[in-house]
Amino acid sequence: MISDERLSEALHTLTCKTVGRLCENLRVYAVRAPGFNAFMMPNGAMFVQSGLLLRISDDAELAAVLGHEASHFTRRHSVMSMRRWHRTASGFAMAGALVSAAGSVASASATTYEGMANAQNMSNTAMLMVQTASVVAAFQLVAYDRSQEQEADKDGFDWMRKNGLDVAGTHRIWKKLVDEQTAGGKESGFSLLATHPTPQERLSYLSDMIKESRAGAVDAAITSQGEATNTIRPLIDAYRNDWIVDEMEVQSPRQFAAIVSAQTEFGIIPGYAAYLEGKSWVSHAKSLTGRRLQEALVHAAEAFERGAKSESGMPSEGYRDWAKISMKQGEVEPARRNFEKYLALKPDAWDADYIRRTMKSL
Repeated sequence: MISDERLSEALHTLTCKTVGRLCENLRVYAVRAPGFNAFMMPNGAMFVQSGLLLRISDDAELAAVLGHEASHFTRRHSVMSMRRWHRTASGFAMAGALVSAAGSVASASATTYEGMANAQNMSNTAMLMVQTASVVAAFQLVAYDRSQEQEADKDGFDWMRKNGLDVAGTHRIWKKLVDEQTAGGKESGFSLLATHPTPQERLSYLSDMIKESRAGAVDAAITSQGEATNTIRPLIDAYRNDWIVDEMEVQSPRQFAAIVSAQTEFGIIPGYAAYLEGKSWVSHAKSLTGRRLQEALVHAAEAFERGAKSESGMPSEGYRDWAKISMKQGEVEPARRNFEKYLALKPDAWDADYIRRTMKSL
């Protein structure tokens, strides 16, 4: 939970502005969690992840999500999911209990090593089924089918139009996700569950709704900021650097590159953005071998180079990490040059002595 009274109050106020008196039944909480997401619980508690807040340009974009989640509550979609959750959990638990009982009987009657091993496998299977039940059931608790998602999109859109908010925000916020996932390619996923509409599908019908509401001026509606307000964005700026690092730790490098590039709109320094992109590739490279490893290192070096050439420069640690990449690639002079730059910027660094010894060995 993010304990920030001003942010909490701003979220509540915007929710009320979006859905009217319905907000009396809702409680909106900001949570520190990366990812483009918000979710609604059956008891009226709505959770907005910091990853979503990080991406919004104005109140209308966030209102589109708040209205969408509020619709899930009013239409009792969450209650339906709760019932499905209970059925799934009970079904898996019953199956697990039966398998576990069978394993116990088999174990007690086993007279050979092979029989005992088979019984142990049955018991392990039972445990796995119980664990799977908790995971699947948890997903179902906040998962809705395509028709429910489209209903929520329409309700949120109608509330925004009725209450004078810029309905084009519904399109802009989803367009951002589409752009991210296009950049991420095969390493991106549009949803935890395939029952949700794809972002492209959403863009299509939201575009049609905007077109109908704006008398055919679809292009202007989608690109115009309208009477955009920014009560939330200034409150996010204090957390922006920390939250973008959270994204770096969970997103694929290409998708993260799109995310961090977009953050320059909100004041992230380009040199720092390039540095984070480089770190993302370095982290990703740890799990790779062979050609893919070398490609990741090249991408990291390119990002660090952009950071170094930017007007703002990049943090000193970027030069150290860039030097380490050069060492792995057998490039002695670039490694020495970047280590020297690192020490010039940070002569009293905690690893300064180690870096100096490393330079002597080059």
